[in-house]
Amino acid sequence: MDGVLTIYIDEKTLKTLPNSETLWNFHAWNLAYMLRRDVNILLNEVDKNLKSWQHIDATPQERSQGTYQCGPYELSLLKMKIFDKNILYDGPSIYNSMNARLKYVMLDETKKVVRKYDKKNCGALIVTFGPYGEKIDITSQYISFKCNPPTDKESTERIILDLTVPHS
Repeated sequence: MDGVLTIYIDEKTLKTLPNSETLWNFHAWNLAYMLRRDVNILLNEVDKNLKSWQHIDATPQERSQGTYQCGPYELSLLKMKIFDKNILYDGPSIYNSMNARLKYVMLDETKKVVRKYDKKNCGALIVTFGPYGEKIDITSQYISFKCNPPTDKESTERIILDLTVPHS
């Protein structure tokens, strides 16, 4: 899974493309503070507090190990892009949902590729409500710009995901 959504279009559909927000499925997820001995032992962090914040998706879109589930996955590992095959559960899927890229492939009338271009458009801002109703920016908990720094142009092209706005 590379986190790239490829859309094949022709000139006719290019004119009628929906805005990029329609690419998102509504997603609700939770953070849980819990013990993950497997992660701490695997990372050989003996002195680290064994409890940490974990991402849990309450609305998983696909099966994970045969069951519709997603997480728990440690937030600090997501931010550092650590996806070891021995660390359960679903790190790459969670990371890609926050750092997805959109790729358009333009086809001519004979279905020959005319042009390709990438658009980095997900995860510019992720906010949630705090305990007193205030908005809190949690983008840095999911996205490490040290690993994948966006250019100024890419930053302005990315979707803003505001979890405090009711979705219909």
